[in-house]
Amino acid sequence: MEPAWRKIEPQGFDMRGQLDAVSHTHFRFASRRVRDIWNKWADRVSERDFDLADSLTPEIDSEVDIAFQELMRALQRTHPLASTWILFGERTDPFDLQSYATPKGGETYSLARGAWIIGAFGKGEHADRMTAYATFNKYVRWCAAFLAQWNLRSHRNDPAQHHYLGEKIAAHRILGSETRMRWIAEEICDALGTWVDASLGETKEVVGAHIMHNISRNVVSTLRRLGSLANAHRTNPAQITRLDRTASEQLLLELPEETLATVTAPPQELSNRSLTLALQGELSDLCPLVQVGDRTLVLNRSAWIVERDRSMLNAVMGMAPSDREGEPLEEISRALLEKWGPSDLAWSTGDVIAPRGGGNGDETDLFGLGAQAVVIGECKANRLSKNDRSLDANFEGRILDKAASQVALRISHWKAGWRPPEHLNAPAEATGLIVTLSSYAGGVWSEPHLHVNDEVVDVAVLPLHSLILAASVIPDAASFTEYVNWRTRILTIGLVAPDELELALTFASQGSTVPEQAAENERLTFRGYELSANAVAELDPRLFAGDANWRERYFTEIWKHSTPASPPW
Repeated sequence: MEPAWRKIEPQGFDMRGQLDAVSHTHFRFASRRVRDIWNKWADRVSERDFDLADSLTPEIDSEVDIAFQELMRALQRTHPLASTWILFGERTDPFDLQSYATPKGGETYSLARGAWIIGAFGKGEHADRMTAYATFNKYVRWCAAFLAQWNLRSHRNDPAQHHYLGEKIAAHRILGSETRMRWIAEEICDALGTWVDASLGETKEVVGAHIMHNISRNVVSTLRRLGSLANAHRTNPAQITRLDRTASEQLLLELPEETLATVTAPPQELSNRSLTLALQGELSDLCPLVQVGDRTLVLNRSAWIVERDRSMLNAVMGMAPSDREGEPLEEISRALLEKWGPSDLAWSTGDVIAPRGGGNGDETDLFGLGAQAVVIGECKANRLSKNDRSLDANFEGRILDKAASQVALRISHWKAGWRPPEHLNAPAEATGLIVTLSSYAGGVWSEPHLHVNDEVVDVAVLPLHSLILAASVIPDAASFTEYVNWRTRILTIGLVAPDELELALTFASQGSTVPEQAAENERLTFRGYELSANAVAELDPRLFAGDANWRERYFTEIWKHSTPASPPW
């Protein structure tokens, strides 16, 4: 099998074809001026004239500002209910359904995020289809301009300007580069509901197990209905009749108002600051619902269907007492690793690792113990402030600095002989792990961002969703710890992998081979994979979890529905 990475020398690499490919997809609906700047920049980069390429940065900055102001003006004219034209199934009239067409740019940029922006920020009176599509087009134009700006900045010669972490995370959100699985979101939410019933009983009628079950039930019925509608729209639109419920009404059927309030966006002021934070930040993911008059709309539909684990975890942690805010993440991590991780690793929380001679020990958030492996984990419920520019400080301060140092200290104590009193004969080696709530949109998983004080952080950092995705295809404890250590090594030597799918597929199919460190004039690139939309929504190992070989079957199905999105250039 061909390796999933390749070592290249950018100076000798024909970049023009790759830049043209991006232009034909993500910049197809950009303004003419943005396309002209991009083409000029691509020409200069291809010719290795980086100084002239850098000179175009002020021009693209200006175009981003222009696109932003055009979007602002469009939102001032647009009624929030215009968002219902963007998402198929949000209107009940047969003619509206029969004549639905995906707005331009919707095949590349998220319809759901665009609809959410219109619903949350629309301040005008025009709710017709033409206005809706025109405003969505302004959203697409801003996305294209922003991505062009990010590309230009990230390739600049000036090292001090090379890494814009906040903008990189925003770009990855817009690109939707992470694989999210519906079944994982449901499993996290089910475990969360069970924890609420047992530990936060006063909120069980709002976010307890019964509520989580009803949400999942509604998602299944809505997907089934939308699938049938889409098939009719494609084959025989005339047979479509009036809907008794919109997709939003079906998704929220029989859910208490108190539940909806926890994941509904607060009223938004249409200002430069608030719109910028919404476009670049995670508000639409954490609060995918929008209140418009007396209607509650699920406008960030994709976030609600395949990644509501983040919004519900965020909501529950906000309800928990301040001294227990991190407990849900710890307990849900333990429960799901116990259920879906390797069967020969037993997981617990709150274990104390102490010196054999007595004295104060280290309390662990997450502890995995097997005959051949030990995992010591730290869970960080890294809820972000409203100012998304704090992402740099949040990731570097709370995750890399604080959590990584805590795990490193626990590992060193373990090597010195510290043990839980009931497991004195546990294996001599332990593997460190940090579990986070936020994925940072996949934008931090590259070597430049895995440093503290110029030192490489050699502790694996995995968002909870990604952790379960990987653990579900890894067969045993030894392989799990090998994966965690391999993942750390492969990122810290320079490979960039914004999606756990690539890492899990590569490890499961090719083992823990690590390429040699790239030289200063070389770059390591990774093969990208895409999982089909149907597989994201429907592929579910719970359907055959009772089989002895369920993990192998599941991995086979993932591989079958994955296609290379890029070669290892």
